Parts: sequence; C-alpha cells; structure tokens
Amino acid sequence: MTGLVKKLAIATSVAVGMTAIGSTSALAGSFTGSVSGPNLYYDSNGTNTYLGGTNVNTVTLTGDSTAPGNNIELGGTTLHPSTADFWNASTLSGMIGGQSITLSSMTATDWFGADLNQSFGANNFANQWFNAALDAYNFDTIAASAAQVGQNLTRSSLFSTFLMGGGFARASDPNISYINQENNQVKIGLAGHFTLNTDINTFLNLQGLGQFAGFVPHNVQLSEIVKVTYGGETGYFSSLFGTGSGLFDLADGRSHNGNYEITLAAIPGNDVSVPEPSTMLALMAVGGLFATSKRKSAKNA
Repeated sequence: MTGLVKKLAIATSVAVGMTAIGSTSALAGSFTGSVSGPNLYYDSNGTNTYLGGTNVNTVTLTGDSTAPGNNIELGGTTLHPSTADFWNASTLSGMIGGQSITLSSMTATDWFGADLNQSFGANNFANQWFNAALDAYNFDTIAASAAQVGQNLTRSSLFSTFLMGGGFARASDPNISYINQENNQVKIGLAGHFTLNTDINTFLNLQGLGQFAGFVPHNVQLSEIVKVTYGGETGYFSSLFGTGSGLFDLADGRSHNGNYEITLAAIPGNDVSVPEPSTMLALMAVGGLFATSKRKSAKNA
C-alpha cells in the first residue's frame, strides 16, 4: 500500500484523481468510539456547545459538515487556555467502513521528533507545520512591510516566541466533531475558531509583540492538528479552510464556531465496495493545509 502522503503537500484544496474509484452509497452517520487519556466532551443543542463531561470513556459523534454538533477535545483540560498533555497522547478509536481508525492529540515527540530538537530549522514536523502556515499567509511579504517601518520580524524569532509561549501545546488538542464514511471518502470534522485574529493579537500582546498586530492578515483560518492512524498508516493533518458551524461555545461565545474538514480516501473494508488498494492512493488528504506521514515498518507494526 502506498504511504499516507509521501511528502509535505501545501494547499487550501488538493485535487486527487479518483477516476479509478467507483461510486458507492454514502455511509455518513454516527461514529462511536472509545476514548483514552484526558479529554473534554462538548455537547450541543444545535445553537451552542457546552461542557458535557470530562475524561469520558466513550463518545458518539453524530454531525457532519452541514451541522457539526457535539465534539470531543482530545487532550483537553479545564485549564484556560486548554493545552494538551505534551507527553502522553489522548486517543479516540473506533471503526469506520470496516476499518479501524485512531485519532490522537499531539505530543512533543510528534512535533519535535525523538530527539526533541526544538530549534528553528530542524527537520521535524514543528518546523514543517510552522513554515507552511507562515507561507500560506505570505509571511515574507508581511515581514518586508514591517521592516519598512522599522519593525524587525523573522521566522526564527517568531518560532521561538511561539514555542516559549506554549503555541505548539495550544495546537495539540484537536476537537473532533465527526468521523463519517461518505462514498469513497472518510470525512473528519475539527471544531475550532472560524477566524484566529483575536487569538493571534492576544498572543502577540502577551508576548510583547503587540506592535505587529496591525500586520496580521484579515480572517486568518487554521485548524489544530490531529494525528490519524488508519489502515496501518499514521499522519498529521491540519486545514487552512474553515466554514461556519452555526455553533458557539456557551463559555466564551466563539469557540467551535468554525468547522475544518479533513478528507481521506477510504480503504476497502467490510462495509464498502471499492477497487483493490493498488488502484487508489490510500489515505490521501484532499482538503487540508498539509499532511505528513511516517510509514510503519514491519518491526514497528
């Protein structure tokens, strides 16, 4: 089977050739899975989300992109702002289309590798994700504009500020609102903020960088990161494109008002009829900012 994604792919929408894959009936619906590790469960009344439980053992998610509904925050704690346990992953596991799937919060080793290299420029996911996000919003142009008015802003300094300010931990506890089988795709919904400008400006002010708030682009969108293991492959997924969820968290009036959808190519299982794996790219991300993967070797499987 081909790897999840062979290299970093950056796009707001990635077209994947699906001509070899026949049409099947949609299997969208509820997903029930077991949950391990710290988590926050948010229920929904169709207008608001609200805390419905902490450290639950099982959850049933019933939404889709048109009505995301409830969600489970993997690694979430009641601390404000909530940050994931950076050393132990929380997981949501179940079956979709006859195949097992596990979604996880991010840990320090996911971000920085086994050697925990936190330096800017290191060959790890943290640097890939950070630079991809900056590229998506034309950081080099922003930095040049800031320099013209005597403000020095570099990728390296911003990376260090983001790291020391807990930014990576803040992005590590994804809120999963649905996991559905639709035709030959698996759709995963990530609940988040529809725009991040308020959060970015608050962060800059707290870090003593308030002078750069005016350079932040309008309507910045970016999901948290979810680690997905599906069909024997593991990858990290994030999205640049959010849609309005129609929901607002009762606690702050704005959390969960954005829905970020990740789309994977389904792997043949007991519940779907599709061609053999050789005719398709397994687990290809369709709508994410990027996805990186690591293929399991036989000795690590």
